[in-house]
Amino acid sequence: DSISLPCDSIFGDEMIWEHIWSTPGESLDSWIAEDTLMYFKQVMIPITDPRWFINNFQFRFRNIASLEDNNIVGWASNVDQWHIDYVRLETNRSEQDLYPDDLGFVAPTTSILKDYQAMPWKQYRDSDLGNSFNNMLANISNSVKNSDYTFTIRKQGGGQVANYTTNNQNSLPYYNHGLHQYANHAHPQFGFSSLPTDNGDSATFIITHVFQETGSGIQRRCNDTCVFEQKFSNYYAYDDGSAESGYSIVSNMTQPSAYLAMRFTLAQPDTLKSVRMWFNSVLNDDNINYFSLMVWDDNQGEPGTVLYERDFRLPSHAEVFEDFVDYFIDDTVLVSGTFYVGFHQTHSVQLNLGFDQNTDAREHFLYRTGDSWRQPFLKGTPMIRPVLGAPEDLPPVAEFEELSCKLYPNPTHSIVNVSLPDRFKPSYYCIFDAFGRLVQKAPILDQNFTVDFSQAKNGFYFLQITSQNGKMITQKVIVSH
Repeated sequence: DSISLPCDSIFGDEMIWEHIWSTPGESLDSWIAEDTLMYFKQVMIPITDPRWFINNFQFRFRNIASLEDNNIVGWASNVDQWHIDYVRLETNRSEQDLYPDDLGFVAPTTSILKDYQAMPWKQYRDSDLGNSFNNMLANISNSVKNSDYTFTIRKQGGGQVANYTTNNQNSLPYYNHGLHQYANHAHPQFGFSSLPTDNGDSATFIITHVFQETGSGIQRRCNDTCVFEQKFSNYYAYDDGSAESGYSIVSNMTQPSAYLAMRFTLAQPDTLKSVRMWFNSVLNDDNINYFSLMVWDDNQGEPGTVLYERDFRLPSHAEVFEDFVDYFIDDTVLVSGTFYVGFHQTHSVQLNLGFDQNTDAREHFLYRTGDSWRQPFLKGTPMIRPVLGAPEDLPPVAEFEELSCKLYPNPTHSIVNVSLPDRFKPSYYCIFDAFGRLVQKAPILDQNFTVDFSQAKNGFYFLQITSQNGKMITQKVIVSH
């Protein structure tokens, strides 16, 4: 005889994690007040228990984060960022072994362009070139090291454009002197004033920097080299493509109205194809609310005449985390000279646009919450990029899919009937008022359901329906009793 039992799991060796070390959180101001040179702090954890002396030894770090406590929609899950750097696992160490024998780059190096991280190839002029790099270099050992620095630039598919060598220089330890500031290493001059141009649609230049200890006694080479790809395609970018924070504009007016505008200047007239944006993901997608995509011409250093406006755009995310989302221009928009791209919102929800804090483009963007445009005070760059001319040679990012549903009656004085498309598997719905405040949230159990607006005040509301895989449908509902 035999007995068959259903099994929905595959059993393997059990893994149990054991707590070894932890530390409470604190504010950044408190953290660096102890030592202005130490944005990172070192923790040494001795591994002495023979249980861990095995080939498949593993360890992990976990962060228990607190959510923001200011009741600001969009902040939750966009605070409490933390980083681990330079994990060193080595035998025969002691508690005095605090300093790795290493020289290296502290941060990525900079663009060869004066203003941009990337720009269209056909818009490039030699006047767009900067004149030097800005390198953040450090000797993290506890002794003076004789250091060497070089950089080379070559065109992808072509030859070498530039080669830089300089004399050696002693590098003092970071722990008591700070960064390596020798100008020929930290701020090397380009030594060239033009790039080889062609009639192609795009070009990429590979810039390789090497900062290392001289001689044959180099212990670690992994931090010695920093490579930057200087892209010339069909878009402008002030940002470096990574968001260290989020940027939002909040108006406290009874009828909020806020604008953000980023300035770009062309060498020759062109056609605007799309505006590329990168939005942060936040808890419960609380930053998903409507904005109007805007394009302006220039009026003495400020946005002037509106060249394009498209309402009811929503923050969205590309399938690949670091990719931008294209908001395509559905009209012919000719731009020349200086122009601006950005958005307008009529609510106080924080849209949480990606904010690159490694580059500072404050002189190139403006915001407005009242009658006049203002210069920003936050150091960084909102992640907005205009795309011009022919499609670029990078993998395309799909346009946000705008799904819809049947919703009736609308306007309504009580019940609204909602019918969803078959491919849309619902999870829950939210109702927001005209100012972006959450009014109601409830689960959805069927493709067809009803929403009761009988207790709502007259006005318009947004019904936002979220699917099981994170897709959204948002439609306006007008309530009139």
